[in-house]
Amino acid sequence: MSTRHHSTDANKEQCTVIPSPDYEAIGGSRSLSKTLNKRECFELEVKADSIWNASGIRLDPNGKYDLQVIKEISPLIDKTIPSTPTGWKRDSEEVKSFNLIKKIFFWGAKYRRRAPDHEWFYLMGAVKGAEYKQFPIGNGVSGQTVVDGEFCAFVNDLYSTYKKNYGSLLLRVTRTE
Repeated sequence: MSTRHHSTDANKEQCTVIPSPDYEAIGGSRSLSKTLNKRECFELEVKADSIWNASGIRLDPNGKYDLQVIKEISPLIDKTIPSTPTGWKRDSEEVKSFNLIKKIFFWGAKYRRRAPDHEWFYLMGAVKGAEYKQFPIGNGVSGQTVVDGEFCAFVNDLYSTYKKNYGSLLLRVTRTE
């Protein structure tokens, strides 16, 4: 774990860069040793092939958070379809070239996405604790409130297809209140 300092208008924020652990390998449970204080932040690499991208950071339900994609580490690709943090669109050239069977599959499978109301590959956040809450991030969101628990992030896809995904993003989470 390394620490980075980032300048802002009013102050310097200390950001801890956290590598994404293999959530499945640790059995879905980990000790949450850090809760963010006001104006603290951390950066998390969100890998498209990871179901959870667990941070190990506890988010406080009394806080508000800004979540912002800082950079694309490597291009996001859903098997063969290029994407962005706001997902891929059905009218993209790659999707237009699908044969009828593949188009029917995607039409039927969209309701089985982890977040059916959001595009394929849309960047999502989740807080896993006694309650579970997921919320859209896309390129960024400000003033997000959460339930108590560990912050995780994922690209919106079917649970069964993550091993066909490629790419990663760097996401910064800042506690603002």
